[in-house]
Amino acid sequence: MLLSVLQRRIPAVMTPKPNFHRLSLGNLHRGADMSRSGGEVQESGGIGWRFVVGLFAFIFITWTATPIVLIALHDKLEERGQFGDQFGSVNALFTGLAFAGLIVTVLLQRKELTLQRQELALTRQELRRSADAQNAAQESLKQTLYAQSFKVALEILEDDKVRQARFDLSQLINRYGYPNDLQLETDHRIAAITVMRTFDAVGTMVRRGMLPAEYLIDAWSGSITHGWALSEPFVVQIRKERSDPTICRDFEQLSRMAFQYLSQERARSKSEGRAA
Repeated sequence: MLLSVLQRRIPAVMTPKPNFHRLSLGNLHRGADMSRSGGEVQESGGIGWRFVVGLFAFIFITWTATPIVLIALHDKLEERGQFGDQFGSVNALFTGLAFAGLIVTVLLQRKELTLQRQELALTRQELRRSADAQNAAQESLKQTLYAQSFKVALEILEDDKVRQARFDLSQLINRYGYPNDLQLETDHRIAAITVMRTFDAVGTMVRRGMLPAEYLIDAWSGSITHGWALSEPFVVQIRKERSDPTICRDFEQLSRMAFQYLSQERARSKSEGRAA
């Protein structure tokens, strides 16, 4: 017990207390050094305002002292005029240099504007390339989604139960015809409802934009039109019974597109046969 008490007290005694006064003074000195160094950097990286002020002061002093120097060197006014005329060529030189500087400035600005136009043109080309790449990526993604949707549609239509239902419905109608007053018997009802639901589900995918119609119609136009021909009387009867004209609406629209596609293909085949 005594050992545990000593262990609790010894760290408290041996641990040195931080000198907050020393830390605060050190931080203040460090901050002052940093601010001083920052000020020196800003002064060294400035635009040289002292040089500009000194230059203007030198020009003003020289301009003010010129008449005094001339008066001290030449007492007569004629001598002063002759002395000033000697610098006429210098004035012409500086005037020409100023005009040349103006021309150089205009040329430099023209070159800068040309470079800016070129840069803008390159920026537009880069933006156009980025937009084209984005459109290509979106198109590739869309094709991938369409391929996945087409795979799902094929899995629905090529399911063994669905294929058997289409076969059974076709065989029952060919053998017995449609039931009297379209009162669906058990076998007819199961097969017809399966065919109706599967094609209507695929038609909903087409209507929602999940799958292009040409993907499906190009490969399944015959099965779609045949399935609708078998199922249409049952669809009409179920719509009357439930008072719902939207039942199998997507299946019906899909069958119309498939029928139109087959009509166009037949017309094209006839025209090619005549041409041959």
